[in-house]
Amino acid sequence: MSAALVKARIAGLLLLLLPSSALAQRAQPFTGYELALQGASVARAGRTAVFRGVAYRVRGLAELVPHEGAVRARLRWPDHERPTTAWTTARSDADGRFRLELPVPEAALDDPPLFEVRLGTDADGRTFELPLSIQP
Repeated sequence: MSAALVKARIAGLLLLLLPSSALAQRAQPFTGYELALQGASVARAGRTAVFRGVAYRVRGLAELVPHEGAVRARLRWPDHERPTTAWTTARSDADGRFRLELPVPEAALDDPPLFEVRLGTDADGRTFELPLSIQP
């Protein structure tokens, strides 16, 4: 067998293997959720805080895929003395983009809450906790 024929067969084999590895990467299962969020870290009591962001599903270890679905948020006080606010729901579009309007209670000034954002379902979702200061 000539060297040219061996090279041609190896090149042909590589061409066959490349598409299958790309398909295998796409076939990897989703492993979680990720979030890019924009908005102030300080909210005004009695007003509505507005946040924008992009929701993602994570595939494998490092691939981010835009997530279309529910994005829920609420305020929760870690000391449990104050009631947690009701979930506010927004919907991310096919590009994962969303706009979330979160009502801020009037009487939340002395003890800063956690701003919780939830992606996915209760069974497989992820909750992100961010500090949020509240001013009069």
